[in-house]
Amino acid sequence: MSQSNPISATSTGADRFRGYYLANRLERLGAYVFDIMISFFLGVSLFFVCLIAVVAGNGDGMLDSIKAIEAMMSANPIATTLMSIAFSLVCLLLVHGYPLYKNGQTWGKRFFKIKIVDAEGAKPPFWKIVLRYLAISAIPMLPLFGGYAWLVSCLPIFAPQRRCLHDYIAGTRVVCER
Repeated sequence: MSQSNPISATSTGADRFRGYYLANRLERLGAYVFDIMISFFLGVSLFFVCLIAVVAGNGDGMLDSIKAIEAMMSANPIATTLMSIAFSLVCLLLVHGYPLYKNGQTWGKRFFKIKIVDAEGAKPPFWKIVLRYLAISAIPMLPLFGGYAWLVSCLPIFAPQRRCLHDYIAGTRVVCER
């Protein structure tokens, strides 16, 4: 593919940052899908463990417990959104916290041999990584237009710097390992 192709998966000499090659779009997408699959299975498992705990503690049966949870969620959508963001961050930290802290990589980024670096090309401080993933988690959960906002936040990846909005917010870049 040519360098002018915005979705090209190849790296050229112009794709460098502080001695690293910028991760290409397909590597980033692959790592994201890999991480989503891991987080999805963990999230579903935790959800069912919590549901079983609620049912066991309630004694009213599963259907009544599900109705009670649904009523609680619809009664306060802002609290539900905040709980969802917190839950996704807890899942992120449970699954990816150690490799993010140690190497600036999730398991998907490690598999695809890419990592997160700061503006100096070094491993970013952990608070920047948490800020980056807070932006990733919070944007799609915005009421009414969250999905569209998330899509728009990803569009800057097609610019030459290959950074999404969450990269700009946290001051990070995703690069290939040396």
